Amino acid sequence: MDRSLTPSEERGTVTRFKQTERVAMSLDTCIGAWLHAKHGRSESQKTATAYKDTLADFRHLLQDAGHDLGDDPAIVAPLAQGWAATSKQAERVTPNTYNQRLAILSRFYKYAIKHEVLVANPIERVERRVVRKEHAAHALAPAAVSRGLKAIDRTTPEGKRDHALLQVALATGRRVGELAAMRYGHLTWAGTTVIVRWPRCKGNKTMTDTLPAKTTAALSEYLHAIYGQDLVGLPGSAPIWISFSDRNQGKAVSARTLERICEKYFHTSKFHVTRHTWAVTMHTSGAKLADIGRGLGHSNLKTTSDYLEEQLSHENPYAQTIEETLGFEE
Repeated sequence: MDRSLTPSEERGTVTRFKQTERVAMSLDTCIGAWLHAKHGRSESQKTATAYKDTLADFRHLLQDAGHDLGDDPAIVAPLAQGWAATSKQAERVTPNTYNQRLAILSRFYKYAIKHEVLVANPIERVERRVVRKEHAAHALAPAAVSRGLKAIDRTTPEGKRDHALLQVALATGRRVGELAAMRYGHLTWAGTTVIVRWPRCKGNKTMTDTLPAKTTAALSEYLHAIYGQDLVGLPGSAPIWISFSDRNQGKAVSARTLERICEKYFHTSKFHVTRHTWAVTMHTSGAKLADIGRGLGHSNLKTTSDYLEEQLSHENPYAQTIEETLGFEE
């Protein structure tokens, strides 16, 4: 004899039916949704582009080999390991770059698993590389900074740009991406100084720096050389650091251009040395840990303390005393 289903049984039946009929989004849709979510969280076009390009590059490698992102993890994992270790120029990459590439891929897989598009994260099988202190960028010595700045030919517009750029970097400790994104609308002139508002720092923070007088003068000299004496009508979207190459004449420079400028005058393409130099110089000048942390944009002093420890751990303040006590000779 048939009987009617109870309300709770009916609800259960409907629920089971929906679970059976539900269809997950496609892999391409998942990629688009992931990129949209990441861009919405960071609000950084640079980050969004890095995520998009990294995933696309790895997927192309898989597809060229007849595979795709959702294939057997035992196949995808070793391909990811080899891909992350080599640049497009077939050169070996640093441990930091290697780990960062794998981290981006892993974030996508975690998103896809969460939304039930994929079932496994092959990147979990790939071991990360140890980032040793010799791989890290270290603060520049004051003499090296002085030599580099004096080597710049400031009689040319390009030289004026390089001089002002490096001084702003050393005076603020800002990251390479933040400097490359500088626009005229971020500047507020206040007598012999300029206040710079950085709208998108790491962690989606907005920060502000007041440039000292000499740095302001160098920046002003460069801007007048590029845009003329009257800057009042300059649109806020005008880039601060412009390219002088034939291909991108007058356009905003890329972070890679800033790295080349750093390499030209400071003999290292690790632009982060300017940030380290700012922090160490603040420390040796007697600045409080809280002031250094605030300038770096750190959320807690432990991060700042660890940051300085990493930069200063190679120094021995008693080295000269040892030489004198033990009677070392040249």
